Amino acid sequence: MSDNRQRSEKELKGFAEVSLEPNEEKTDTFTLDKRSFAEWIFRTRRWRGRN
Repeated sequence: MSDNRQRSEKELKGFAEVSLEPNEEKTDTFTLDKRSFAEWIFRTRRWRGRN
């Protein structure tokens, strides 16, 4: 695989199951660490930070 692939503008980083009643709204938050924004480079077998 090539290391110069383009990444999506948006990526799913987490999710949670939330129970809601009809018309109920809820905001949920996630804490993301540095690795959440890194990508795994297969060729070097290392994580690389996202620019």
